[in-house]
Amino acid sequence: MKPISIEKLLAITGFLLVLGAVVNLYAQSREPEPSIISWNEGEILFDHRGRTNSINVSPVSGSVNLALSTQDMPPGSGIAVHRHDRTEEILFIHAGEATLIIGDEMYEVTAGDTIYVPPGTYHGLENPNSNVRILGIVTPPGLEQAFREMFWHAGEEPKILSGDELEAIGLKFDAVLRPE
Repeated sequence: MKPISIEKLLAITGFLLVLGAVVNLYAQSREPEPSIISWNEGEILFDHRGRTNSINVSPVSGSVNLALSTQDMPPGSGIAVHRHDRTEEILFIHAGEATLIIGDEMYEVTAGDTIYVPPGTYHGLENPNSNVRILGIVTPPGLEQAFREMFWHAGEEPKILSGDELEAIGLKFDAVLRPE
């Protein structure tokens, strides 16, 4: 196989960047349309913690001001403690029981509980014993892009990212991990 020249590689990269910008502009220029998406019928992504993440509503699907995702979390998985400086988040516990971390406090949450997380608030979830289903809404949208960069679709090779890479992705999309 013949190696690709730098010029060709730059041309391809430029084309892909322009194509991505056009797709993004198209998604943002469309009028939002109502939609019905069943649990885990959105864009399905998997992660190393065994969670199934589904991006059900985002600018890619026509939303303008928010993104909605669902997560199925097996026992032993969780959400690392982090904060969003510009993003508001709502978590709804659809099924199961978990321990919610807000700041330095811990709370037991169960099916039916709704959690509002204002910008700048460290939050996370520990799930030691049950299968937990969560619905999450963020506004403005953007956090779902971090999922796309960190996680993988069915049939793809699992992404192996270093701590520094995960931190860089988080910072890019308004998710700052709490220092240990």
